[in-house]
Amino acid sequence: PYRKRNRVPDYLTGLMGEANLCLARGNLMEAEKMCKEIIRQAPHASDPYETLAMIYEENGDEEKAVQLQLIAAYLNRRDAAQWVHLAQMSMEQGNKKQALWCYNMAVKADHGNIQILNERAKLCIHMDNIKGAAETFEIILRLICSNCGFESPLTLLLRDPQEISNSDATNDNNAIKESHGDSGLSILGEAVRIAIGIDEYNGSNAEAISASTSDNSKLVSEWMVPNTLPIDLRIKMAVCLLYLDQSQFAEKTLLPLYNESIDDVGDLYLDIADTYYETGNYATATQLYETLVGTEQYNAPAVWLSLGKCQIALNQLENAVASYSRVVGMAPEHSGPRSTLASLYQQLGQPEMALQVLSERSSDGQAFNQQSGTAEVKMDLSLLVQKCNLLSSQDNLDEFAECGLLVIAFYLRESFDLLNSNKMEEMDSRKSEINSKIGNIIGGETIMTNDEWWSLFLKVCFALDKVHRYEELLYVVRAAKSSQQFINIGIKKEKQMDLSLLCASASYLNKEYDAAYLYIKPVCIENPNNMAIWYLFNNILLKLRDIRHIRFCNRLFTKNSSSIPLCILNGHNSVVSGSYKFALADYIFAFCQMPNQPLLALCIANTYLHIATQRTTTNKHYCILQGIAFLYLYKNQRGSCQEAYYNVGRAYHQLGLFHLAVHYYRKALLTPTSRQNFFGNDKSSKRKKYDLSREAAYNLSLIYRNSGSEDLARH
Repeated sequence: PYRKRNRVPDYLTGLMGEANLCLARGNLMEAEKMCKEIIRQAPHASDPYETLAMIYEENGDEEKAVQLQLIAAYLNRRDAAQWVHLAQMSMEQGNKKQALWCYNMAVKADHGNIQILNERAKLCIHMDNIKGAAETFEIILRLICSNCGFESPLTLLLRDPQEISNSDATNDNNAIKESHGDSGLSILGEAVRIAIGIDEYNGSNAEAISASTSDNSKLVSEWMVPNTLPIDLRIKMAVCLLYLDQSQFAEKTLLPLYNESIDDVGDLYLDIADTYYETGNYATATQLYETLVGTEQYNAPAVWLSLGKCQIALNQLENAVASYSRVVGMAPEHSGPRSTLASLYQQLGQPEMALQVLSERSSDGQAFNQQSGTAEVKMDLSLLVQKCNLLSSQDNLDEFAECGLLVIAFYLRESFDLLNSNKMEEMDSRKSEINSKIGNIIGGETIMTNDEWWSLFLKVCFALDKVHRYEELLYVVRAAKSSQQFINIGIKKEKQMDLSLLCASASYLNKEYDAAYLYIKPVCIENPNNMAIWYLFNNILLKLRDIRHIRFCNRLFTKNSSSIPLCILNGHNSVVSGSYKFALADYIFAFCQMPNQPLLALCIANTYLHIATQRTTTNKHYCILQGIAFLYLYKNQRGSCQEAYYNVGRAYHQLGLFHLAVHYYRKALLTPTSRQNFFGNDKSSKRKKYDLSREAAYNLSLIYRNSGSEDLARH
């Protein structure tokens, strides 16, 4: 009834025959019209869909042909051959998901077809569907065993040895060969491999091992393996035993392997060595790997790499260095072994060798990549980052700045290329050099998180500052400012403020004060109470030497009246403009908030003295007394130092109290500067900036000359 429902009706069979004849004669358009007419009248018939699919296939429209054949196959579900054909066509088009669905339908149409099941299992493996492949192989094994009349071979291998005998196992193996040839054993081996891949060796089959155990342990009292068992299945069984922590039985099972030639069964040696490594038996794995690398066939980088991993696990670092050196020598293009080798040198206390490895030099000084002088040398990003970290840990600022600048330029390459450098013509050649190196870097930004990239960026900026490479510092921070890479790090606004502050600092160091002023303004608006930011703001203003900042500070102070730095800055602006009373109000407000700040006491004293010297001041003596009181408060807070003595002497000099001014000027000359610890080796240049001896001596000479003491003035 099912097939009858999907047949072409009797009154349309003639038209269907004509369509097939037109197809055979090459009259495709007429055949297509006839098929569509049949489909319109009998949409459940499968034959017109098949014919129409062949027409589209003749016209080269493979996709439509497959879709029509799918409809035909769905209408005639019991045709397994048609489903297999559709699966093969889907694979040719790269549609693996559709091919797997076709194999599933073919299995439903023909349950006992081992060939279809085997193809389905292969497709599952190709799609990384290991569990589906294992289930399919389990079905195949059940079919094989049911046809031969015995248990599943995999279960038979894991049964208690008292329940089976050698003859039974031998008969079972022969039965598999007689029934299905060598393909049966190969399918069995593939099933074991898949079971190992999904850890099913520790599932229900493990219960068969523990059938004859005692004290609820997983140890079996006896194990028996038939001598006729193929060597590859014996090795797979040993792998299962090793994963089940039955190493004593696995070693007995492996005895025939050691009698074979390693050139013939080297792949089996490698499987066992890998299993020993994965189960934590590093000593045995090391012995097997050493045996393998001693042969010509398996003296390969992958085997040396596995040997090096085992030696690291055994804490044999010197041997691991030798193994990884062989890996790097054989496969210099791989960055992972090179990175591990550098880490090993660091652990052994040989950072120079680690740098040599990361710089693509071997331990004997020969280049790993021997290329011609015109060839481009590719650089791995992960190795460059590791080199940066190593140089940073050694405080090698010059090389770290060079390497770090290259890494950050690669990370910011989009904005780095687009950044306009018209105002920095001297950077053009340097930019071209960096761009050429960036093009040779391979790797992706995903080797580090966004926070790690930000941390490296800050380290590079600080290193460029310390080595006085201000032009490159300014260029890289501007590239970061215009880039989208740091947008997702934490709070966007916070990081943008940090970048603005870096741009302001770099512009100031590079003597671009106008740009520095534009960068620092939004930072000051967002951080009105930060002393360090206002200190940088004042330094920029000192270099600009204009008054455009006064209105900016006044407007900002109306919005942030509690900002102490802004209040002090407004007081300075008022002093410069001659508004001493406004300056005094600002200074007094700040002094009430910070009474232990010597600078505020000095500013108040200076303001009082300026007010006292004005003609319009009525109570000058009061202002002088207030000024001297704050002046001595400043002296007590500052301590006995050259700066304090000079400022007190300068105040008395301004008031005309020359005998007191001479006293403090002399004390300033006899007191060494309080900033000697900042001089370092370059005392001459630093002394000009912080030593007040010359100013005190000059003012003292003026007093002596006014009094007519030329000899004292010259002295």
